[in-house]
Amino acid sequence: MDEEGLEYSPHARKKMSNGGIFEEDVEGTVDWPTRRQRSFYGRIKHFGYSSDGRLINVVTDRTERYVITVIDLMKRPRNRGRRRK
Repeated sequence: MDEEGLEYSPHARKKMSNGGIFEEDVEGTVDWPTRRQRSFYGRIKHFGYSSDGRLINVVTDRTERYVITVIDLMKRPRNRGRRRK
């Protein structure tokens, strides 16, 4: 593997700390994804699992060394804009 580690954007660091996702989970997902997808804008989506079994999506730039964001795909969506009755 590469000697240099991943670089994280401030947004990715915040998502990781709030979501309980560790650097080892992100590095494992980037190095050995279950699925990889390239976007129209050149970003690469790496799909994999965190250490506690949640499905995560790690978005990197085209060099695959700079992490833009980390998305927990198992997180329950929020109901924005809906009022309780």
